[in-house]
Amino acid sequence: FWYKQDRVLLQRGGHGPEEFHHGRTDLLENLVDHLTTGAPLLVPPDETGAFMRVVEAIRRAPDPEPLPAA
Repeated sequence: FWYKQDRVLLQRGGHGPEEFHHGRTDLLENLVDHLTTGAPLLVPPDETGAFMRVVEAIRRAPDPEPLPAA
């Protein structure tokens, strides 16, 4: 999985390797399109609960402690 290259390499026993390329989806562009034209959201808010809980936990966590000097 190469996130920045939009590639996935699948290797399974008994099968040759398969590589898939996927295009990018701009979620901010989709949100603006939704607000201006009513286009459906690609990721509706009610499907982002787990991600938002992680973001909120990070936001509310105490600041990290510095590492001691080596």
